[in-house]
Amino acid sequence: MVGLEKTKAKSGEVSSSARALALEDIQRLYAHCINSSLTPAQRRLGIVRYVAYLLAWLMLLRIDEVIKLRFENIDKIPGERKFVDVSLNTRKQNQTGLLHSWRLHANDDDPSICPVRAFILLASLYGPEIKKSGPLFLHVTAQGAVMQTQPLTASTLSRALSRDLQGLGYSSWVLYGTHSFRRGGCQYRIKVKRWSADMVAAWGGWSQVEAVTMFRYFYSPNDNHEYMHDYDRNY
Repeated sequence: MVGLEKTKAKSGEVSSSARALALEDIQRLYAHCINSSLTPAQRRLGIVRYVAYLLAWLMLLRIDEVIKLRFENIDKIPGERKFVDVSLNTRKQNQTGLLHSWRLHANDDDPSICPVRAFILLASLYGPEIKKSGPLFLHVTAQGAVMQTQPLTASTLSRALSRDLQGLGYSSWVLYGTHSFRRGGCQYRIKVKRWSADMVAAWGGWSQVEAVTMFRYFYSPNDNHEYMHDYDRNY
């Protein structure tokens, strides 16, 4: 899928992940994946997808990066602190193995995007029988069984995102893809959290020479600009 997007970009076509996933989209995905009306098996499937979606969005990761997370990359002391330290050894921009890390704090104001609660959900799903080493995101069968030896793949998660957005009624679901979390998380930090550009660059791992790429994530003509008539309101 990533190769296809690069080919489209070179030919002038719109990338399939040209639209960012905004805060409201992540909140809808949370409600869709973790719903009391779901069967237990469906909810178990939904928890794995939601946690992967959320971490990709919060940490500005691509889908193929988030599924590389391992249990060993997560540092959380239960009951001791309200944050989780997450590390990732290799990123697309840096193949040297230099560690990139994030500190994700609990969000009591909005539980739907709270990383601490997300990790608790995942830990409860896996239970004590799952060995806490190796890939963090594991395949869950249609019957709800967690497969320790079968990690979740990027293609599976990408297809799941398309199905979830269609299930939510998104007519433009085809515009979302592997980079939509990175774009959306970037815009969330700028527009909602009011981070400066240098803070977002450091958080997302962009170098100075990649500043143009980062700006493209701040803005895309395919993002939601239907409220542009309100931009100049004095309030």
